[in-house]
Amino acid sequence: MLPEEIVKIAVSISDRMLKKPIDWDEIEQIIEENQSLINRVWQDEEECDTILSEVFMGFYEDGSDLIPLTELFLRHGFDPSANEGETGASCLRSLCWSSYDPYILDVAKLLLDHGAKATDAVMDSIGWKLGEWTVGSYETGNLFSTYYAIALRARAGMDYAGIRDWGAAGRKRLTGVRLANAINPEENRKEKHMILSFEDLTLVINGYCESFINPYVWETAEEISDISEELKPILGRKLKSISYSESSAVCLDFFNHYRLTVCVYEGVLTYELTDQKKNALPAVGERILACRYREGFQYAEDVREYSQTGVLLVTEDCSYHIYPTYYSLFPDSQTLCCDRHSRDWSKGIYTETVGVTGCRVHDIVRNDRNEPIAFCIRCEEGYLYAAVGGGNELELFLSTIEMEPAEIPKSHSFNKNLLQLDYPIWERDS
Repeated sequence: MLPEEIVKIAVSISDRMLKKPIDWDEIEQIIEENQSLINRVWQDEEECDTILSEVFMGFYEDGSDLIPLTELFLRHGFDPSANEGETGASCLRSLCWSSYDPYILDVAKLLLDHGAKATDAVMDSIGWKLGEWTVGSYETGNLFSTYYAIALRARAGMDYAGIRDWGAAGRKRLTGVRLANAINPEENRKEKHMILSFEDLTLVINGYCESFINPYVWETAEEISDISEELKPILGRKLKSISYSESSAVCLDFFNHYRLTVCVYEGVLTYELTDQKKNALPAVGERILACRYREGFQYAEDVREYSQTGVLLVTEDCSYHIYPTYYSLFPDSQTLCCDRHSRDWSKGIYTETVGVTGCRVHDIVRNDRNEPIAFCIRCEEGYLYAAVGGGNELELFLSTIEMEPAEIPKSHSFNKNLLQLDYPIWERDS
């Protein structure tokens, strides 16, 4: 635990960081007055701390402000390599609980450039934050995957400067797409990668569906095949945004309304290009041949409620991927997304089938902002609902009656007497 006087120094700096515009002269004066303490490390049984790491911890403001702050500390003698690297390592760990934006990568590189060590404790901290993937915060999880890749190369004494957040490719033109087998440095094994060239940047989607700028992929790339011709509609087009529809599916949207969706599941990489101008929502009355979900679903209490990260509605002409948006701080704002794909899209992922018959789209339930919050499918067994459920969960349940929007259950709070969904209704697809 840090001594009280040191905590006060860190708090005084943090308080001034919160006032806009930031008075950097005032912060520099505090650093100068405590210059003899900035390289001191206070250690308890589990971890080490410094003044700067204490400022980083819990700094949830704009991460760009951490760059000039770190530079001020460095100018006044802060040595990340001091105390056998623990001085800088303490800051690298604390970045895992700071601004949660790509600027933490810039700060990490700055510290590594000045001798900070990516110790086992640092790797453990970053590894802990990779858990964001499991709670539906995929973009945050991907940010820490990028951080992990930087730290991994730093530990190996290799260049890491070129690894950047995927956002660096925004508004750049796609100039080529290739598939290749390349080394996964964490497990030292070959896996399929998609390598997208955006002008001077190389965006890589690896075997875990992690996505970031990584020019070093060419160091181990083999069996390279150019698939640019398959993706002509987006070749030469600017990248608009990147997002995840689930942990194994990343979506690249371009300014000409096309979307490239890349899925990686159990080592198999698939991709599909779709025109987002076309209606993505199924029509009321449209026949549903199958409602597919992923193996290993979650269920609660008496097996009447099932949670998924998404479902696939298969029709005669296409499939609709339905999944929830993720608003960890604003659950009431959560809505459903629906992407239109070919019939065979993601067939290897959505292998299970809901055992209901005679299905047609009955209704798309919307909130007061006209955003979809549930899909209602009429079937011989009743009304099958897929509704937002909090976090990254999509709740699936079967009701004997049609519900009003306000009655649709959220997050385990529904009336189970309405439900008839028992285990036998879920069957493996033959």
